[in-house]
Amino acid sequence: MEINYSDKITIYIYENIEQTGWDRVGGRAYPKTNTVETIYNEEKKSIGIRGASAHEIVHVIISNLFGSCKFQLLAEGIAVAMDGLWNHPTLGLKEVDEITLYYDELDKIPSLDKINDYFDEFESSFSYPLSGSFILFLLEKYGPEKFKKLYSQDADKDLEDSINLAYSTTLDRLKNEWINHCRNNL
Repeated sequence: MEINYSDKITIYIYENIEQTGWDRVGGRAYPKTNTVETIYNEEKKSIGIRGASAHEIVHVIISNLFGSCKFQLLAEGIAVAMDGLWNHPTLGLKEVDEITLYYDELDKIPSLDKINDYFDEFESSFSYPLSGSFILFLLEKYGPEKFKKLYSQDADKDLEDSINLAYSTTLDRLKNEWINHCRNNL
């Protein structure tokens, strides 16, 4: 996906979560002010390693170019997809499609609307890489224009309706295509 963004983004780097006042996240993006806050230390390298370095920056850029998105599956997915990697606590630094297949083999992948609706209730090592893998699939198979249309859907539509409008298919069909895509590409 080709993106042109020339505005300055300010990044604040903290040594630990105590300095931030946050509860559990490793970074935050503030698109309206073109600002990113992140933690970098020996345990939490939310910048500086491939797989996490661009995440919050992507939030700023995509939100400013396409608007905000009410679907966490999409908003977090695009940020993860731009790196394509996730540092999983069990598997280590892996491609997001590999992590998807790990959960698929365990028969742990719920419906896409459930991932979206309960995004923060899942472990981040589950919801983030799966959403990134799903978005990579959408971009690769259907191209960026349909994704842009999906990302910027009206706030009053649910995920199923938004998917149907952008891709002329159902969430269940897209989920099956996505999992098969992962199986065939690794």
